[in-house]
Order: sequence, then structure tokens, then C-alpha cells
Amino acid sequence: MFKTTLAAIALTADSAALTACGNAYGYQNVFKRQIEALGRSQDVLVAFSTSGKSQNVIEGIHAARRAGMQVLGISGRKGMAAECDIDLICPGGNTARIQELHLLLVHLLVEAIERSL
Repeated sequence: MFKTTLAAIALTADSAALTACGNAYGYQNVFKRQIEALGRSQDVLVAFSTSGKSQNVIEGIHAARRAGMQVLGISGRKGMAAECDIDLICPGGNTARIQELHLLLVHLLVEAIERSL
């Protein structure tokens, strides 16, 4: 069994926060507002964008930077490398294939993190 646990939240899972932020501040700010409220300098943001150009994700990354957070990008097409500490880019133009690779990457990352703990 694991001796260490890590806290994690999905910023997409709270429909009340998404709706309230989207209505009050615009959908482009839904992740930014949550990161401003919850993000701390010792945290890591894992930012997903199939296109690498999602404005709401980019705004969230900028908020994470202001909070002193590290940023891991998992993207597609041309990626978000300029915005992230590390950007794992799944090349290609097919959205479904990019997202399937994202799923594989997440499973591999979690496995690697669990082994390191």
C-alpha cells in the first residue's frame, strides 16, 4: 500500500463552479478563477488541450504561473510548449487519436508517480 497520498482535483468536475464562473466571468476564465482560488505554489497544474490553443486552458496556465505553480501540458497538434514547463505533445490532426494518446499518457504518468512514491 502507498505510504504517501497526493491530493488532486479536476477543475472540470464542479458543474456549479463552471456555470457560475462561465456566467459571471466568461467561459475563457473558468479555469483561471478556480486556480486563483485553489492553486498554491507547491501545486502542479496538468493542462489538457487537444488543439493547444484552448483559451480557457491558456488563461488557467497564466493563473497557475502567477501562483508560482509548475505546469505540465498534455496537448496535441502544435502544443503549448511556450506556456508550460513540460508539454507532452501528441502530434497529428485527428482529434480522437490525440485524445486516445492523452489517455495513455495519463495512465503512464500515474503509474510512474505511484512507483516513485
